[in-house]
Amino acid sequence: MKSYLKAIMMFNESGELRSVPLQPGVNIVTGESKTGKSALVEIIDYCLCSSRSTIPKGKITDFSYLYVMPILINKSTYVVARYNSENGGKMYVLKESSDFPIDNITLEYFENKPMLSVKDAQYAIESALGLYVTNIVTESEK
Repeated sequence: MKSYLKAIMMFNESGELRSVPLQPGVNIVTGESKTGKSALVEIIDYCLCSSRSTIPKGKITDFSYLYVMPILINKSTYVVARYNSENGGKMYVLKESSDFPIDNITLEYFENKPMLSVKDAQYAIESALGLYVTNIVTESEK
């Protein structure tokens, strides 16, 4: 399975974008102290259906309205997005072609697209990655 994050993106309510583009392979993020490098991991965790946001409070959370992660999974780009916790944390998991240009992702892109609960989004992401369990056995059934 070929998968990688294409970018980590954040929109404010006005549609202004801040983005960290990524490439296949190893990506090294450098910068001054307190500029948000560690927050990128927390944004990824939040977009992958964490039960709560652990993104450090500050400039990033003050700016962000919608967090977005376009992910290439096999031959499709999945646009995974989650509103900040103050706006309900609802999510999108939208399937596009593998060559879908991430420049097409704006706040308007999400208009009229179906929103998902965190649980439903988690199921959609797990299914795209092939991570679903079909043979659950309870302790009493062993």
